[in-house]
Amino acid sequence: MKMRNQGDISWCYAHASADYLQFFNRIPTQISAADIATIYNQRRWPRLIRWLIGGAVPETGFARSAIYDISQFGYCPEEYFPSENWTKRFMSGKNIGESVQVPINKAINELFALADGVDDGFYRKPSDLPYVFEFKGMPVQQFIDAVFANTGDNVLNAVRSAACDSHRMPFPKSITDIQMEWKGKNSFYQINRILDRRQPMTIDFFYGFLENIDDYDYSVSDLHTTMLLGRRFNPETEECQYLIKNSYGTSCKEYDKRHQCEDGYLWVSELSLYGAMTSIVYVSGSQETFNGTAQQNQDEPLNQ
Repeated sequence: MKMRNQGDISWCYAHASADYLQFFNRIPTQISAADIATIYNQRRWPRLIRWLIGGAVPETGFARSAIYDISQFGYCPEEYFPSENWTKRFMSGKNIGESVQVPINKAINELFALADGVDDGFYRKPSDLPYVFEFKGMPVQQFIDAVFANTGDNVLNAVRSAACDSHRMPFPKSITDIQMEWKGKNSFYQINRILDRRQPMTIDFFYGFLENIDDYDYSVSDLHTTMLLGRRFNPETEECQYLIKNSYGTSCKEYDKRHQCEDGYLWVSELSLYGAMTSIVYVSGSQETFNGTAQQNQDEPLNQ
């Protein structure tokens, strides 16, 4: 399974949800996390948060709700609505005709700036636009139509719809019973039961423990969501370890050396994970079995 890099946008819940659904359904194509986050942000309370804080788009969310929402829609492949970088083409100026890759957090703000410019009368016709964003399988005119027909409040969703809807695919397995369980004395009993069925889950924890097991903040702003997909016993340390798939690229430089990291996958001890975790999310009731991920030693069974 390809490693993701969410960059500077706090859509970890959407990246983890996309990974979970891809793994759960054995879908070979990477699922668009940006599609999941944009649909999720049509909910009432994320829209309220955007209005209160004045940001371009709400960035935090819950995997349980995101998984439920997208399971009703079907998935959009990542190639049609990228979650990391968008292709920006200049329509005027010295760089006219050239294209560059723009990180998604910056691209979304630039998209809102275009819509605001149209709403304010600064851009009156398509030829006034200084740049456009291009998506695979989506004519540029569709992007322009979305910008001119929508305000900053809904232009992102309009672009998502234009990019994704004709390529959307149904999930092969129906998902109806999605559970979210808070940390408790029986947390690892439940985690192990899920892994024994060869199923993954998403897990929420305070991110700082990945960087320093002994010293990290327990603040809401430091909460992070990843996918948990395996366990093993480490005979050298005589402890149970759990495999998490992070969403900050393949580098291992920032992590505590006591975690065993390879290409962004981390084996973390049960004790350290329990100290940092807050909750898990999983689909309940399924007795189907699943195999591991598509990454070297992560291709092995979930329980080792």
